[in-house]
Formats: sequence, structure tokens, C-alpha cells
Amino acid sequence: MDIAKFGQLYLQKGIWNGKQLVPAEWIAEATSFQTSNGSDPEIDWDQGYGYQFWRCRHNAYRGDGAFGQYCIVMPEQDAVLAITSGTKDMQAILNLVWQHLLPAMQSEPLEDDEESLKKLQDKLSTLALSIAEGEESSDLAATISGRTYEMEPNDAGIKSILFELAGADKSITLINNDGNQQILTDYGELKKGTIIYPVIGKQVIASSGAWTSADTYLLKMYLYQTPFYLTMNFTFKGDEVKVKSEMNVSFGQAGLPPMKGMVR
Repeated sequence: MDIAKFGQLYLQKGIWNGKQLVPAEWIAEATSFQTSNGSDPEIDWDQGYGYQFWRCRHNAYRGDGAFGQYCIVMPEQDAVLAITSGTKDMQAILNLVWQHLLPAMQSEPLEDDEESLKKLQDKLSTLALSIAEGEESSDLAATISGRTYEMEPNDAGIKSILFELAGADKSITLINNDGNQQILTDYGELKKGTIIYPVIGKQVIASSGAWTSADTYLLKMYLYQTPFYLTMNFTFKGDEVKVKSEMNVSFGQAGLPPMKGMVR
């Protein structure tokens, strides 16, 4: 909503609630072509750059942020589009905007369409983050539950991991310099919680888990107020656990360095 309001302020040439908050001349200059950044007519990053604003195809402009955060202003259509996402292909999302939304916009209000509205409401009511896929349990679940694994030195700063994967209340607790970071997890549904995540601090999360094989447990954890989610694969063999982790999007390598630990 805040992104949409920001775009609406610029669409209205700096006027909000009848007051000129930002000079109209500044908005016109900031959102105009100030420098070239390419020449491909099919790429929205090649349409020119203003002052912190990108020019778009179809005489639109936008502010955008990493991994698919958009504030798209379309003056000719008197429209603003706000999008938040976590994607590696930001152009693909803009392509869908121009392919589907832009052609459907008209100069006059559309007639009421109860059937289409019902379809939209039904679709929105079923949207959800995906859960970890696999089996609900494994013969190893009872064996490893209650065990704490001391981890070898690692880039994530995780000192040890406690698993509770048997019974009704499942969790994985990461012990690091910030204390005990308990991640609630379950099969077939997301469990909400909070953790202190490196660099970005305290975050709300939603997690689920499943056994992808007899010896490997998959944790899928969404930092759902950010573009990020993390998958962690824990493979158990004897008294050892190996951990492979990957972010969905990242400024660097999405795959994190592997970790290994032994039962305390």
C-alpha cells in the first residue's frame, strides 16, 4: 500500500490531499529520460534513466528494487501498479504487465462483472506460500529427536543444531551468537515464528518440513516480509549431519556453503 501511495503521489504530479508536497517540475524532471542505459526496445532497463527512476516501455516509468519490487506509474492510463515479489527474472514480470494488464485498461470505467469478480475473489482466497514436499515422517525421526549436533566452524555462524522431529510439536533450533533460534516446522502446513537473521535482524517467518528420503529432512522457511525464502536439507548418517542450504534469490551465490556436525 505504501508503494502504491508513493506512485499515486507522482502520478498526481506531487499533489496529495489538495496540497503540493513535491514540486511538479521536479517530478517531471526526475521521471524523464536523463541518460541512456541501453538501446534494446524490448527491455525495460534500456529505456533511459532519470533521477532514481527508470523509464519503461509504453511511456511509463517506475521505481524498482531488488528481486522484483515495483512502483510502476502509467500517466497515459492514469494508473499506478505496485508489485512485491522474490524473483530472479524481473523483466518477465514487466512483460506480463504489458501483455495482460495494459491492453485491458480502457478510458472509461468497466461495467460491473460479478462473474469475473467472483473468480478473482476465489483465486485470491486460495493463494498461499508453497509447503515442503515429501513424506510426513521417517524411521530416523524418533532417533534424532532430542539430539544436539555440534557444528564445525561455518560462514553462517551456527554453533549447534537441536532437532525435535517426532511428535506433534516439531522444531529445529539453530544455536548461534544471537541465542537459540527455534524454527517451528510441520508437515502439510506453515508454522509461524520469529528468528534473528544475519544482517537483516529480527524477522517473522513461516516454515514447513518434509522427509525427501529416509535420511534427509527438508526445511522450507519463508522470511515473508522480505523477498527471501531459505531451504535447508539435513542429511543424517550415524552420528553425523550434513546441511545444504539455498536462498531463492541472492546478491551473491544462492547456494550457501555446506555445513557438517556431529552429535554432542
